Amino acid sequence: MKISVGIYKKKWDSQIEWIDNNKYLKLTESDKKKLLRFRSLHSYTNKMNKSIEKRNIEIQKLISEVNEREKKIKKYESESKGLYQFLEKLKSNLEITLYYIEGKTTKKSKRFSDISKTKEIVYTQCLLRFKTKNSSKLHSINLGPKRVDILNEIKRVDIKWYDEIGKKLIKEENIDFKKVSNQIKIYFKPYVEKLFKKNYQRILDGKYSLTKDKIYSEISKSKQ
Repeated sequence: MKISVGIYKKKWDSQIEWIDNNKYLKLTESDKKKLLRFRSLHSYTNKMNKSIEKRNIEIQKLISEVNEREKKIKKYESESKGLYQFLEKLKSNLEITLYYIEGKTTKKSKRFSDISKTKEIVYTQCLLRFKTKNSSKLHSINLGPKRVDILNEIKRVDIKWYDEIGKKLIKEENIDFKKVSNQIKIYFKPYVEKLFKKNYQRILDGKYSLTKDKIYSEISKSKQ
């Protein structure tokens, strides 16, 4: 868009002749006022024209800069589209499959008084294990030695879930472990997945470990 700078120019710009003093003195007061008014208007329009010309130069410069930036935006948007699709694919690759396991592990321990003798110690463990969509690597989170301990920890941060579901999962003879596993997986998955995605690069760099305390802290924040 270009603004015209000649719309105020009149033919008198180059033809105007100022009246001499004798003639001026013979004019009526009304004519003198008209002449003075004409002079002031003529001067004012000249100043305005110069101002318009100056601003028009600035406007043309800004229009050129805007056009250049619009071209860059289109270029960057085109590049960003491909990167966005890459990130969406990466995000989907970070979707996790979660497992809940209860079991025992045996460790050998040497007595300090007699290093030739060893003793086997059996530990109970409740673990969350998960892997990402396109990886076979399993990550493990130790939730504690007993299921009741886990449920009590959840009770501390989410009493509503515990009252509705958790207390029914306490180990009893007639409880179906598959049901227990499914309920615990459903409960923990969104929090584990959120923390894993948020800290994925730090986990790869060995600067972050996903622990039960961090999971419970995330649950607590979500319930506030």
